[in-house]
Amino acid sequence: VIKNFKKHVGKQVYKIALDGDYYLINELALPLTMSGEERIHIDHLLFGEKYLYIINDRAYRGAIEGKENDPSWVMHIKKGTKLIDNPLIMNAQRANKLSIIAAINRKYIISIVVVNDDSLLKDVETNSTSNYVVNFSKFRKLIKALEARDVPNIKDSQLQLAVKDIAR
Repeated sequence: VIKNFKKHVGKQVYKIALDGDYYLINELALPLTMSGEERIHIDHLLFGEKYLYIINDRAYRGAIEGKENDPSWVMHIKKGTKLIDNPLIMNAQRANKLSIIAAINRKYIISIVVVNDDSLLKDVETNSTSNYVVNFSKFRKLIKALEARDVPNIKDSQLQLAVKDIAR
């Protein structure tokens, strides 16, 4: 599991999982219906001491601008501009669905979109305390800041149970 994440995102995030002694599940597809035909896809699910992190990684070529609740964002590329779906909205929807499916209180789920370092997050506005977009090089610092919040840790027994249930 760790090796896949390393290939996907890089050494820094891999190190966070090791340094924090966190559980990590990659390429998670959870059924939305009893038939299992509809699924949500999560690139990475990191289980911290205080939060579960739904991490979606994106590679963009250019500067990105937009607001947290805008349906689309603008990507500035060499040939002009291009509209892209707002990755924050999509990832927040994944967090909401995971909360329902796994019966985990939504306040313990943080949505993070990690973008490549050569993509400039220009005028990206977010006001949420549970929905973030960050360049890869700042991802580790964000996790440390979130885990440093003055909230109680998830009980180890509950965390282990959640990891097993979701992995199954």
